[in-house]
Amino acid sequence: MHVPALKVRRVFFPHQDFEFFEAFGIVVKPVQPGAEHWIARQRIDAVKQCADIHAGAAGNYRQASAGAADIATAEAFDPKIEGNDTTGYKVKFQIPGGTNGTFFVVKEDGIYKLLDDVDKPNACALEMLDRIKAGDLNGAKVFLDWLREGQHLEGGDDPLGGPVFPRFWTKGQAADARKMKLAAASLMVGTKPTAAQGVALLEELQKDVVSERERTNIDLALAAGYSLQDNFAKLLDVSSALLKQEPESKRAFMSKMQALMGLGRYDEALAAADERLKLLDGDSDALMMKMETEANRGNFVAARGWAQKLVDQGKESAEILNSVAWFALFTGKVTDADIATSIKSTQMAKDNPHILHTLACLYAEAGKTKEAHDLLLRSMDELNLDEPNDDYWYALGRIAEQYGERDIAIADYRKLTKPKEILALPTSSYTLAQTRLKVIGAVSK
Repeated sequence: MHVPALKVRRVFFPHQDFEFFEAFGIVVKPVQPGAEHWIARQRIDAVKQCADIHAGAAGNYRQASAGAADIATAEAFDPKIEGNDTTGYKVKFQIPGGTNGTFFVVKEDGIYKLLDDVDKPNACALEMLDRIKAGDLNGAKVFLDWLREGQHLEGGDDPLGGPVFPRFWTKGQAADARKMKLAAASLMVGTKPTAAQGVALLEELQKDVVSERERTNIDLALAAGYSLQDNFAKLLDVSSALLKQEPESKRAFMSKMQALMGLGRYDEALAAADERLKLLDGDSDALMMKMETEANRGNFVAARGWAQKLVDQGKESAEILNSVAWFALFTGKVTDADIATSIKSTQMAKDNPHILHTLACLYAEAGKTKEAHDLLLRSMDELNLDEPNDDYWYALGRIAEQYGERDIAIADYRKLTKPKEILALPTSSYTLAQTRLKVIGAVSK
């Protein structure tokens, strides 16, 4: 069962050092050398040393934990446990001053191992499929019911909105292999490591669709998977079908716009946005997507114009103002008004580090190097970055240019890697860095 690298470190106890997990016997190791993803079922021997955690689990946990960490930490963790060795366990915990969490444990070869959490439970989905294949429908149902407890159908104006998984499963419903496979696949398409498997399963099950409702739900799940795969042609097919069913659906509209932009069919994307504006006068989603469409094809003056239209309609937000300011960097001219817009954005977002980064880039472009440098350090501290990432290398390169340090600037710009996501490229720091390399005559041959 695979999940993205260091998933455990990211999800559990996010404010603790990695060594904290080792103190509890949680060992993170690759499946094999060079593997892209890491094993999901991490060892938690020290956390669950007792042979039977079903009886007196919390007390036994604290006793087992005492050898690995202090009693105060164990008491603070104080897990609430459901399940048994056959079905697996759901473990809920709360850290005082921290966050609530839920993760799932299974017993294999006499060892309790961490399977997944509730954030993006792709490993749980794979476990379900294993159990279904083995004929253990009740075992698969346990995990489906546990996951359904934390996800609910959402109401609102969009009949296609909300999480996809609850459309396929209701807690307590009878065990049925086909329905369980659909539910598992709907979880798998939510993460890149399992999207391809989820899509393949959905496409196979779609051949024997039993109702129009099921077809719609499968199309929604496929849209999520195609989006992660950058499969824009198939995304356009399913999103167009969904939009035909529900012309005012935001979800279907946004998926279709993503598909058209990914295919480079910008005029069609603008036309689709205009169609939505005919249905919903002044719709902010349509205006936003017109802005993004123009930005993606490199027409940043027009993109800023659509953003300004949103502002003029009273739909100003930190994100929109940040877009106005960020796009100024692509026009080749940053004005005092752009800097003022960025400052307002940071104030509205309460100094969000990503928006601070935009302001730092504007300062660097305008030659205000001290202000730019100070904001970059502050933003990096907020993000707990020990070293600059691509966005920051660009800004540091621009500062170096302003000081006349051409070689340092070139080295900084060349540290940036090209985004893998097609739609991220046009408005990325990487694109800005490539522009600067051309300007200073340092493009690699």
